[in-house]
Amino acid sequence: MRYDLAAAFLTAALALAAEPATAQGVRRSGPSSSTGPETSPANAPDCPTAADLEKGIRLTSDVGEVETIRLDDDGSFVVRFEDTEGSGVVMRLAHGLYLTRSWFLDDGQVSFWPSLIVNFPVSDAEMPDPVPGEGWDVDVRLGGSDFADVAESQSYRFGEPGRISYGACSYDYIPVTAVYTGSQEPFQDVYYYLTEFGVSYLAESGSVGVEPDLFTNHIKIEAVE
Repeated sequence: MRYDLAAAFLTAALALAAEPATAQGVRRSGPSSSTGPETSPANAPDCPTAADLEKGIRLTSDVGEVETIRLDDDGSFVVRFEDTEGSGVVMRLAHGLYLTRSWFLDDGQVSFWPSLIVNFPVSDAEMPDPVPGEGWDVDVRLGGSDFADVAESQSYRFGEPGRISYGACSYDYIPVTAVYTGSQEPFQDVYYYLTEFGVSYLAESGSVGVEPDLFTNHIKIEAVE
């Protein structure tokens, strides 16, 4: 989970699914066997492309969780993660990776109180896109409707590209390892940044230096009609 007051927010908001919480939601799926580099045939005509982001793309996990991703007018992404009971989280991501706002879902409805705000010291335009072998270290301030100003260090490392499949649709991705350090023990998330779409989702999560305890196994991708 995230740290300090952010941890309190996300634990309360995402305990709705009765599982641990992370910066990008809760995941109850097992590890995916389709991750990693592989050779895949050309995608079918109905596989989503970046042109579908205006209305959105939808990823569905093997336990029925749904992640809907839409490109907003300001160039950020709005990500809605929802489990089968309507609990989850809505996030705003800068550059398709960096969490800047978060609200939770209750019975499918967005609750705007409390909210989490992550204040970066640079503009969205100055945030780096993932480049294999590179990284970014940044100090942020956490706040929101129900939180005081709290410092957090974030460290992002961009791994080597691979290819991942969701059913008949395959895409290139870059694994991104993010370590969050506040007043508690550092915590680590691994995101898969889909280069076709310029956006990421949470793939693994856990304490630093141990096996992750949460995985995402998306098995289907489609365009929102």
